[in-house]
This record gives sequence, C-alpha cells and structure tokens, in this order.
Amino acid sequence: MQTYRVIFCDVDGTLLGSDHRIPPGNVGAVREVVDGGTPFIMVSARMPDAMYAIQDELGVKAPMVCYGGALTLDRFRQPVHSIGVDPSVAIAVKNRVAEIRPALASCVYSFGQWIVDDLADPRIVREVEIVDVQPIEGPVESLLTPGNEVHKIFCVGEPDDIDAIAAYLGEEFPDLAVLKSSPRYLEIMNKAVSKAGAVEFICRAMRIPIRESVAFGDNYNDADMLAAAGLGIAMGNAPEAVKKQADRVALSNDEEGLRVMLESLDFQPMAHSIRYNRKG
Repeated sequence: MQTYRVIFCDVDGTLLGSDHRIPPGNVGAVREVVDGGTPFIMVSARMPDAMYAIQDELGVKAPMVCYGGALTLDRFRQPVHSIGVDPSVAIAVKNRVAEIRPALASCVYSFGQWIVDDLADPRIVREVEIVDVQPIEGPVESLLTPGNEVHKIFCVGEPDDIDAIAAYLGEEFPDLAVLKSSPRYLEIMNKAVSKAGAVEFICRAMRIPIRESVAFGDNYNDADMLAAAGLGIAMGNAPEAVKKQADRVALSNDEEGLRVMLESLDFQPMAHSIRYNRKG
C-alpha cells in the first residue's frame, strides 16, 4: 500500500465545518497523524492571523501557507517565501472594481495587515466574525507598511458581480491570477502564486518527493494543489469541476470527511529537518 509523508490541507470547507469550527473528530485524527511524525500543513486563502488559533487548537507546530500560496511561514511563524504585487497595482485593481462593480466590497492583505474601506460594511463585519481578526480602515496608500508588497486583493459580493469582475480583471490585468474561492469570493494575486507552488516549495524544503504528499481541498483555488499532490482528495461538498481534478472524493466537511480519509491512509514519519531556500 502507498505510504505518504506529509499532509497539506485547505481550511474553510475542508478542515472546518460549515459553522467555521473544527469538528472534534478532525482534531483527534490530525493529532494522531502528527503524533506519529507526519507534518500537517494548513494551506489557506486566509491571512496568517486568521490561521494561528486553528493551528493552536489542533496542537500543531508546522509551516503554514497563507493567501493561497502568496506567503509561506515556517513552524515558528516567520516568513520564508513571499510573492506579492506592487501596492500601485493593488490600488489600481481596487479602483477598477469600484468603477465597474461598485456593489462589491474590496480590500487588501499584506503580511499581517488587513486594510478595508469601511469597517461597518456588513460583508466585512461577517468576515471579521468568521476569521476573528480586526482589519484597519482607510486608504491603502497611507496605511500599508512602507516597503511591503500586497499579497492579496479580495472582493466579496453577489455571485453575478463576482463573475463579471473576474472576467474583466483577468483581461485588464494579465499578470495577475484571478480566482474564485467561493461563488461570493474573489482572490486576486500575483500570477506566480498558487497553492501547488507552495506545496512544491515546502516539499523541496522537507526533501520529500511531492508524490509522497496528500492534499485535501474543496474549492476552485484548491484544484491545482489537488492535481500536484501525490494523492489529491476533494471534499464531498466541492463543486463537480474540483472533484474531477482529484484522485479521490471524501465525505463532506460536515461529515468529517477529512477524519475518515486520514484514518484510511498509511503515513511514514519524517525523520529529518527542514531546509528553506528563503525567498521574498
């Protein structure tokens, strides 16, 4: 039977249930594989501060991938790989979104900063409730830490508006990746960013062939990661197009599909240190 040496796992819709909490069975299953010596690495579109509490609840000390692959942190939560966009480009994207689809809310992320236009916007309020991180309000040009790049421009709104702006931005900004992470969410990043790229970076640092990795995901921005991993597992709640990119399909996130799959796989402990070729 094939054995695997590292696990990469999306967060929302995969590790977490629909209530944005970790099902108890998932906690136990993750701790068991980690205690056995297999790294469990979260790979999310979230910002770092929105992932720390989840990692702490799991009792895991491991690298993590934030912003869909734009920022990778080591097990001590220090940046080891960063791929962003120039702040002027991020501002130009936000301006075009406001011109073409003013009904959408847009914001930017950079390392630990989350900058929004209106803290009272109900969609931003909802995001705050989900991730339990407080953004700052105001213009990007005056609030962004000098010298920092932007890791992600984020748009949230109605699906029709998201679809329309996604097609438009893809044409006007060909150097950017424009991906839906849900029908109401749009992630805009450097075109070099992908979850698959981050998985490859970490596997090289761990000196583990990518064919010995397992990846779990549930949405369009996970598809490349599922295709790159040795075993790509889509959740039962994933869109059909994502399931087609996977080697297997698990039960849904609300049915502890992650736990069931972890209990069915064989893992081999990692017995050496990690060596990063730091970038960014």
